[in-house]
Amino acid sequence: MNPLILFSFIQINLFFIFKYDILFPYVFSLFNLNFSLSSLNSYFLFFVIFSFHVFFIYLYNCYFIYKYINNYHANYLLKATNKYDIEEHESERIIKRNEFDEEIDNLDNLIKTRNDGNKGVFGPDDAIWIVARESCCFMGGGRAVLLQFAHPYVVSGVVQHSNVARDVQKRFYNTFDAVFKMTFGELKEAEKSANIVRKIHDRINGKIESESFPFSEDHLYTAHHEGGLIWVFSTLVETALFFFEMMVRNLSYEEKDGVYQNQKQFARYFGISLSSLPEDYKGFEQYVANMWTGDIITVNPTARVAANDLFNPTTFVAKYAMKWSKLATHCILPPSVLDGYQKKLSLFDKLNVYSGFAVLRMIYKVLPPELRYLTAYFRAEERTTNIKRNKFLIKFANAFGHWLSHDILMNPSMNQKK
Repeated sequence: MNPLILFSFIQINLFFIFKYDILFPYVFSLFNLNFSLSSLNSYFLFFVIFSFHVFFIYLYNCYFIYKYINNYHANYLLKATNKYDIEEHESERIIKRNEFDEEIDNLDNLIKTRNDGNKGVFGPDDAIWIVARESCCFMGGGRAVLLQFAHPYVVSGVVQHSNVARDVQKRFYNTFDAVFKMTFGELKEAEKSANIVRKIHDRINGKIESESFPFSEDHLYTAHHEGGLIWVFSTLVETALFFFEMMVRNLSYEEKDGVYQNQKQFARYFGISLSSLPEDYKGFEQYVANMWTGDIITVNPTARVAANDLFNPTTFVAKYAMKWSKLATHCILPPSVLDGYQKKLSLFDKLNVYSGFAVLRMIYKVLPPELRYLTAYFRAEERTTNIKRNKFLIKFANAFGHWLSHDILMNPSMNQKK
C-alpha cells in the first residue's frame, strides 16, 4: 500500500480518537491524570494533525530523494557496454556548412508533411513538450554545465572564446532563448536561432590548454566536432529527464523513448545527423554510461578553474542561495565526474541537499500549471491549442522568475571584472 494512503487512514482514525475522547480518557485515568482532550480547540487540533501530516510527507520525500539520487547513477552505470575511446571520438566528422543546411531543410520538409497547421517543429502531442515545459528542469542547469565542462573540447572553447564569466546573465539568457525558440517556436525563428549558434561556433577553434588524457596539450579542437556536439546535446536530454522524474513523476520507457525521439529532431538544429545518434532510448542510455566510464570525459585543471569561477555572487541572499545550489549540483553529479572536480561531500552536505530537494518537491508538485510551466510553452500552447490559462498567475510567475533568475541565481555581483 502507498505509505501516504496508509498514513492518511491512520490520521483519520486519530482525529476521531482526539475529537471524541474514545481512548485517551481511559489511558490517562490509568495514571490518575485529570485530562480531557475534548477541551482542545478544534482549530488547534486540526493544525496539529495537519502539521504532523506535512512532516510525514516531508520525511517520505527526503527518503525518496535519497533513494532516487543514489540509485540513479548506479543503475545508469550498469548499462555501460564498452568505453567510448579516443579512436571512436576522433573518427567522428566535422559538421560542414552544407551538412548543417541539409539538416535544417529536412526539418522544414518534416513540417510540410505533417499538415496540422502547426508551423513549429514540435507540437502539443509531442512528448518533448511534456518535459521541456517544466521549470524544474532549470534546476539541472549547473549539472549540465559541469558535465559539459568535463569534455576537454567544450571547456576549452568556453574558456578561450566566451565571456561567460564576465557577463553570466547575457550568456545564459542567450543560451536559453535559443533553446526555447528551437523547442517551442515556429520553424522560422528556430532556424534563425540555429544559424546564430552556428555562426558563433564558426569561430570556436583552438588547442586544448592543459593536458587531458588521452588528449595531448596541443590537441586541436573545433566546436563543429560532431562528438563534442552530441555530448552537449546528451547532457541536456539526460539532465532534463533526471529532474523531471525526481520532481514530477516517473516516466515509462515508452515515454522516455518518445522524448528522446523528439530530441533527436532537436539535435538536427546543430547539424547532427540522425544516423549519428543512438537509435532508441536504450541506446542513448548506453552511450551516456559509456561516456561516463570512458576516457573522453576528463575533468582537467581548466575545467576545475572554470567551474570555480562561475556563480560566485557577493550579495547576502544570492551568496547563500548559490552556496546551496552549488552543493546540490555537486551532490547529483555522477561519482566519477564529481571526483574529477575534486569535491568531497560530507554526510551533513548530503542530508542538506536531500532535505532541500524534498521541500522543493513538495511545493512544486502542488503548484498549478501557470506557476510551473515556462512562458515560452504558454506562447506555443496559445498558438497551437484553445486551452485557456489564468493570465494573472502567469504574469505573477514571470515576475517571480525574473526576480529569482536576475537577482538571485544570476546576480550581477557574480560577474568578473575585465
